Order: sequence, then C-alpha cells, then structure tokens
Amino acid sequence: MIESADFPKISHLKKRAFLAAFSRCGSLSKSAKRAKVDRRTHYNWLKDDPLYVQGFQQAVIEAGDSLEDRLTEMAFDGNVTAAIFLLKGLKPQKFRERIEQTNLHEMDFNKLTVEQLETLAQQWIKQATGNDPALAAQTRRELEAKVRVIECKVETGIEPGAIVIDAESTPVETRLT
Repeated sequence: MIESADFPKISHLKKRAFLAAFSRCGSLSKSAKRAKVDRRTHYNWLKDDPLYVQGFQQAVIEAGDSLEDRLTEMAFDGNVTAAIFLLKGLKPQKFRERIEQTNLHEMDFNKLTVEQLETLAQQWIKQATGNDPALAAQTRRELEAKVRVIECKVETGIEPGAIVIDAESTPVETRLT
C-alpha cells in the first residue's frame, strides 16, 4: 500500500495535494477546493491511475482514523451519541442493533402472547385482503367463527353439528352460540 500522509509515491502535485487534504478532512468537495481542482477530476484520476487508487484508499483509512480520534475525544467529553457509536464499533457483540427475524414455519405459536397473535392475524388479514376494510372485516368474522368451532371441539371433544346421544338416549345436535 502507499505510504502515509504526504503520499510521496504520487508525483503529480495536484493529486498529492488532494490526497493529503482528503486524509485530513474526509470530504471530496473540501479536498478538491484545497487542491484547486474540480471535484470530478478526482473521479477521472480514480479511473485512470492505479497508483492514485491506492493512494486514495490510504487517504480514506487516514481520514477514518482522524474522525475516530475526534469521536473518541467527544465521547470522553460526555457526548453520549459519540460514545454509542464508538461502543457499537468497539464492542459490536454487546452494542449492536438487534433485529430478530423468525421464520414463521419454525415459530412456536404457543409461546406468543394474545397481543402478538392478534397483531399477526391483523397483518395477515390486511395482506390477504389487499387492505380492503370491508373484505378484511368479513374475513375476520369468518376466521373468528372457525376459531369458535375449533375451541368447541377442543373443549368438548365433539365436532360441532354432530349428532350426540345423551345419557337418556335422546338425539341432540350441537350448535355454536
């Protein structure tokens, strides 16, 4: 990789000035202004000069290091936001963003709360009905009726609508209420 800050392997003075400026400020616009070149010139150099590409990669590392140093100072001066960013980088296993994704096919619905199940049901109904409120309401009523049938079967062990002979041998038809 190219040597540090002043980029001695880059012979073109404007390229060296741009890289040195970028390594200190991390801004393409400010670096172009300081090196007195058009901002687009940097992109042309990246396209045409492999040695410049290496130099720019080094400048990015140095700019990042400088910014990290400044962020560290801010964190130790009491800036909580700076401290959070640093901790996420230094201890990602402890301070990373936590987003939990679960495959519905592997989900144990018995472990969900009633509120979680209700939220899932609302989302699925919404998706299935294309956000049509009337169709969503109808679908919900039909699903609730099916749930009552299942609950009846679970509670009594009897299929709704089945003919049952009671203790006095009188046929009784079960109905949902």
